[in-house]
Amino acid sequence: MGKLIRAVLRGRNGGNTVLLPDKYEQEGQDRKVYGFTAVLSYSRMRFITFVKRCDAPTMLRCMMEAFEYFGGLPKAALTDRMKSVFLDMDGKTPIWNPLFADFMASLGVSPRVCRPFKPQTNELIAYCTPSA
Repeated sequence: MGKLIRAVLRGRNGGNTVLLPDKYEQEGQDRKVYGFTAVLSYSRMRFITFVKRCDAPTMLRCMMEAFEYFGGLPKAALTDRMKSVFLDMDGKTPIWNPLFADFMASLGVSPRVCRPFKPQTNELIAYCTPSA
């Protein structure tokens, strides 16, 4: 991957995001690196990994790695409002990214999305991502 310049997990938009850009150096050029964080709500057990891309397939791979690390699947997964997960709201019903919706349905995990402008709904991510 190259020389890591900076890989600090930090919050944006009220201190609560999951995929966060930072930088590494490869062949003399600065490149972005993203951090993925998953936290079990009952034990606060954390899974953190760094990836080069911030797209839906990469996020799904990170989620599978997290579930493997935790040793099982949760009943529900609370995610931030990123486009690789969530597209819009239809009244009170979320419109999911089709790739994410199929992935969650195939695993039998109920998807949930954080409320907008309410950092309390994903405070566990804020708990393990110190602000810069």
